Amino acid sequence: FNHCENLKVVYMGKYVQYVLPYTFPINNPPVRVIIDKANQQLFSQDGIICTHDGVAICSTVKPRNLVIPEGVKIIGPLTFNGNDRLVEVKFPSTLKVIEDNGLSQCENLKQIILPEGFEYIDVQALMDNINLNLVDLPSTIVSLGYEALRGCNNLRALIIRSKRLLELKLRLNERFEFSSKCELYVPESLVTAYREHLVWGKFKSINPLKKLKDGIK
Repeated sequence: FNHCENLKVVYMGKYVQYVLPYTFPINNPPVRVIIDKANQQLFSQDGIICTHDGVAICSTVKPRNLVIPEGVKIIGPLTFNGNDRLVEVKFPSTLKVIEDNGLSQCENLKQIILPEGFEYIDVQALMDNINLNLVDLPSTIVSLGYEALRGCNNLRALIIRSKRLLELKLRLNERFEFSSKCELYVPESLVTAYREHLVWGKFKSINPLKKLKDGIK
């Protein structure tokens, strides 16, 4: 539906099984999508098209404040990529994974606070969120994918609550890029392990969680 500036409503019948993330380009006006109630694969809520097994796959709107529906387990590739109006995201308690570029290039997004139970940030998932200043990862986080925070040059605080050293996936010869002003906060028992780590140790400031400032808790 690229360049369909006057498109207002799209009806999807019960046999539609999948929608690509760029079906409704982010620069188009919002479109109301009606999905047949008999459709066993897809549903739409607040402009987000999801699968019934819990994958957010497409957005038909460009909100400033995004509320992802409860029951969503995965933000699919490119689902919310490029929303330059987005300022705030409320994640569901059910969320487990943000896939490839699922929430990247949202230039006005300020904070990402992921819920307990969340596990994986995939390749480039949060890339080029140029005004992002806080990322808070829960105790259940398992790994941070390739270039997941690349281009987040205004990041001031990365909080890792896992009681295990977080797995950091890097490609061969890839540099882990982060702002020189970014502070890393981890459980007190892991401060030494992070400081001695080949990559995590490049952070100039690695602090125990108890030293979190009130404004970024």
